[in-house]
Amino acid sequence: MAKITQILKELSGIIPKFDGDESLLNLFIRKCEYVMKLCRDIGLYIFQVITSKLTGKAATLISERTDIETWNELKLAFEQHLGDPRSEECMAIELETLKINNGASYLDFCNRIQHIKK
Repeated sequence: MAKITQILKELSGIIPKFDGDESLLNLFIRKCEYVMKLCRDIGLYIFQVITSKLTGKAATLISERTDIETWNELKLAFEQHLGDPRSEECMAIELETLKINNGASYLDFCNRIQHIKK
């Protein structure tokens, strides 16, 4: 039993805290997906571990949502409310139309590209 408890503790440690920061959504989802795949038989337990890691905007989003009972429902809610609603094609067009401003450095241009969503 102690060995199982240790394994569950280690798996819990893989899941990062998530405060609703859109730039960390993909990382949070990837880590949770990894743990969920490893623990299919104890999915409800892992779902509770995941929701215990939520803080800030992420916790507020689901605090009143009693309809969210599974990882897939939680992931969908985050993608809908925190993810980027633009398609890949739309983002590609937006990136293709960017040009470096007169007098701007390449570093400034790179920073503009990184923060295009905001």
